[in-house]
Amino acid sequence: MTTAPVVVRVFAAPMATCGSGETWGSATAGLGERMRRRFGDGVAVEYVELFSPRSFDFPAVLARVEAGAALPLVTVGDDVISEGGKLSDPRIGRALAERGVFPQ
Repeated sequence: MTTAPVVVRVFAAPMATCGSGETWGSATAGLGERMRRRFGDGVAVEYVELFSPRSFDFPAVLARVEAGAALPLVTVGDDVISEGGKLSDPRIGRALAERGVFPQ
């Protein structure tokens, strides 16, 4: 039996850069590589640019942004686990473990 991976999503503003000068899209790609090495097929990572057509699939996230949530906003499954700041591998790892996804 194959189970669907738990999805980590990073929501950020278009063309925004993170602290190192790279875009949130490229930072998310790096996060995805690290998570796949650590958790294998149990995790998938996706970058969602706010106000892109894809972002409208997440009305609860858009509502949080409109209410003033700091970016980037990170979800694991359907739960927001962080707002603002850097992408935290340890925080994401803990959230995955809470959902039954453990390092390989």
